[in-house]
Amino acid sequence: MVNKIVLFRGGIFSMKKIVRILNLRKHKQVSFMDVYENFGTRLQLLCYNTLLVNVPLAIGDIISFEGIYTVNKHGKPIIEIKEFYWHNSAIEWCSPKGIYNPLKSSLEEIRYNARNAGKQLQLLQGKLQVLNSIKNLLISNSFLEVNCKTIEEQRTSAQRQPLQVNSIHSNAPLYLRITMENQLKQYCAILLHSVFSIDNVFYDKDITANVDREVNILELVSIEHTTDELIHLIIKIDHILRNVFSELSLIDFGYSLPANIEIVEYADLTDKNINYTNFQNTLLKHVPVTSPFVKQSKSGLRTEFQWIVRGKMLAHGYEDEFEYENLLNAVNNQKIKLGLNNCNKMDYMRYAIPRTTSLGLGLDQLLYRFWNLEHIINISNPIGIYFD
Repeated sequence: MVNKIVLFRGGIFSMKKIVRILNLRKHKQVSFMDVYENFGTRLQLLCYNTLLVNVPLAIGDIISFEGIYTVNKHGKPIIEIKEFYWHNSAIEWCSPKGIYNPLKSSLEEIRYNARNAGKQLQLLQGKLQVLNSIKNLLISNSFLEVNCKTIEEQRTSAQRQPLQVNSIHSNAPLYLRITMENQLKQYCAILLHSVFSIDNVFYDKDITANVDREVNILELVSIEHTTDELIHLIIKIDHILRNVFSELSLIDFGYSLPANIEIVEYADLTDKNINYTNFQNTLLKHVPVTSPFVKQSKSGLRTEFQWIVRGKMLAHGYEDEFEYENLLNAVNNQKIKLGLNNCNKMDYMRYAIPRTTSLGLGLDQLLYRFWNLEHIINISNPIGIYFD
């Protein structure tokens, strides 16, 4: 078991867990190091250069040490190293182009890889903090978290293709879910409670710089929140992303935040043909919905709000259609349009669902674009192999 650090102000302590150097600044007499330990906790170290003779320390190296807890000239906490142990460079991490043989790798590649490991660790911690904060936000606003099944016997009528698997019993086709909306509406109708789920969905698309087959999303269905109240939740999620970015110093890795969120009425747009690339961080209200559901609605033209981040629409919220005949006609029309002989007939309808509002938000896409990461893989699979 790894011992936790115990710091005594002004006293010597023993550092028994290893740390990795993220940044190294050498001066005439001393060197400063920014390091991280497990769980991404950052420490700042000070070391007199007389201890570093014949030790070619570099970014990415692993060390452990003994030192004293003190403060720097600005009054900030810092640890002065009294004795340290060099564990050489980290050869156990995956390279940018896949798993490699450390014996055949250059020192430059090893150190590049070690720096990337620190970045991925920070992104993993950032993602977990964001997900937990969003959950707490929703629970504090009277939402109940529920789990949705992953495998469905019939594919939904959505245009996006689901990934298909085979039953081990009958060899019949099964589908990995691409949306949780239908199941959430079942929960909402039975429990008469606003519900949400944060989970992964799966769809049949190649892995690219901005698309992964398995991505994390938030879906919610409410019986008590208006669309304006859902917009207020979006604004709070914007604040969560900014706070986590600041806490983890993600700017040190070259990442950046978008402009402050802006709320715009669709009616105020000069060009009603929305060009998403014109928006950096915008909540667009009362956008006309063009879907089979709207065409069957008796209530006239319905609208939704959209959250657009760095040129991509990542969330939309709306008031649901809840008349049985309208829903059934919409599903049948979309089934015909897609050429499907069979699809999920939305059996939640038999529960006589109440009037609801819904919100769907792609969380991996949001983190990828909001923090301006290199690849969506960095956040959808932050501890996997780095895709160059």
